[in-house]
Amino acid sequence: MAESFVRGDVLKMHDTEVLMYESHLKEQEGLYIALTKNNQVFDYVDVCVSAAERGDFQGSVEELKAYLAAFFKEAVWLLRDGYRVNLGGLVELYINLGGTFPTPATPIDPEKNPASVHVRRLHDATLLAKSVHFVNLGPAPAAARIDEIADSKTGAMNEVVTSGSPFTLTGRNIKIAGTTKPGDRIGIGFFTPGSPNVTVWVSENLVVNEASKIIGVVPDLLPNKPWNVVIRTQYSGGGTLLKETREIMSGFTVEKAP
Repeated sequence: MAESFVRGDVLKMHDTEVLMYESHLKEQEGLYIALTKNNQVFDYVDVCVSAAERGDFQGSVEELKAYLAAFFKEAVWLLRDGYRVNLGGLVELYINLGGTFPTPATPIDPEKNPASVHVRRLHDATLLAKSVHFVNLGPAPAAARIDEIADSKTGAMNEVVTSGSPFTLTGRNIKIAGTTKPGDRIGIGFFTPGSPNVTVWVSENLVVNEASKIIGVVPDLLPNKPWNVVIRTQYSGGGTLLKETREIMSGFTVEKAP
């Protein structure tokens, strides 16, 4: 019987964050589907590194990689020989021959009888699913970006800004929305990388605050350094605010006009 790698942890609930996406299926119009936030695919090398970092494997990552490579190679040979392979009580792999045959003696036709790998979910997979606690983060953020910033005094685009003068920022889903909380600032500012990082925030009295355009005034005290434009907002592109603030950084830098 295959060893179970799930039962020992089945009672330990693990938080998994999900985001809500609009469904585009005709029969699901107006509804949302949940997709996990952490949707990165781990290959067996990534799993080896994770096991070593977690401390579940006491040897080196290279040793574990070699063991797993040998395991998968042997599993493939067994599948080719017609055996079923049980992977830790989670799923069972096997090769199946499709299609039908008019008589028991009909030769196998690869076109009419294609072979395919099948996956059968086992009991421990159900236990694994039940051991996860899902946390709803709300609507998934629509794609957002900062395209351009225009300085009203000089007419420069993505180059300089003039202290005390209006600017026009354009982009996608850049509207400032949400409530500033301790340690979680909402707004638009000028950010300079380096040590230490400095952000000079623009007045909240914005002339225009829309999804594709923001008009405000450049701070008078903006030092003479290269600056990125930074937006921190909970605007989702829809009618519901994001539960987490997202940060949008310009791909260009501007300097204070002489």
